[in-house]
Amino acid sequence: MERIEKASCGRMDHGGCGLLVYVEEGRVTKVKGDPDSFTRGYVCAKGLAHGERLYHPDRLKCPQRRVGGKGENRWKRISWDEAFETITEKLLACKNRSEPEKALFLQGTPRGLENMLLYRFAHSFGSPNVAATGTVCFAPRLGASILTTGFYPHPDLEHPPELILVWGANHLATSADGVLAPQVGLTVRKGSRYVLIDPRKTSLASKSEIHLQIKPGTDLLLALGMIKVILKEELYDREFVEKWTVGFEALGAHVGSYSLDEIEKETGISQEDIKRTSRLYAHAGSACILWGNAIDHTINNVQTARALLTLMA
Repeated sequence: MERIEKASCGRMDHGGCGLLVYVEEGRVTKVKGDPDSFTRGYVCAKGLAHGERLYHPDRLKCPQRRVGGKGENRWKRISWDEAFETITEKLLACKNRSEPEKALFLQGTPRGLENMLLYRFAHSFGSPNVAATGTVCFAPRLGASILTTGFYPHPDLEHPPELILVWGANHLATSADGVLAPQVGLTVRKGSRYVLIDPRKTSLASKSEIHLQIKPGTDLLLALGMIKVILKEELYDREFVEKWTVGFEALGAHVGSYSLDEIEKETGISQEDIKRTSRLYAHAGSACILWGNAIDHTINNVQTARALLTLMA
């Protein structure tokens, strides 16, 4: 007999989209979006693939020990007890040599509290070395936000803004960083205007007034170019600047050292498109920037994020 269980997609991305999981004789047979959840029935391809992930023949269901040379892909199944004993022995051997700081703890993208627990475990062991994906996934934007504004800004898409700049993100295909695909879809239906900054023609390209196909890795220059135009043409809110900002003159001097000729050459975006986008953004009655992991994938990721935060302000 088939039953339907309510669940959420907490392991594929950070969105947590509501799911309806169809189960028959203890086996998942189908996954659908839950229309009664806050994601209103939306689910991306990753969420729909939960069943495949669960029952895929190559899924690891038990610990394995390598029995061949590196690269030979030869493994032997072992028990959980043996796995825990082996790990414990190796960690204690490292610590007993008075070298706990030589232990390195690695982790993929966390989907819950496991990141914090790993840090606590490593520090209790005596090692400061924890490496994860954060340096190329969210952490640069989070750190830049705390440094620049004191908090991580989140757009109010339930009240759609007049204009949305989508910068290195593809929120109609996936939910990330707390911005959910159904919310973005709502803004499209309610008439928000879009500018897309992305080398690729994503699904939002056809819905955007402007699509800037930027050269990968030059986002910081484009952001500085937009700031330059906004300051030069005095399109900013003077009262806000005087009341809430510091270093405004230094910012002006910094962007003044870049020419639009140089920015056009490096980014592949024409000066006219830079000016047009800057004016459209500055003149909008309400606007926001939806940014994505592409910002984190450059060598200047923190400074790129800080430039975008300046534009947000």
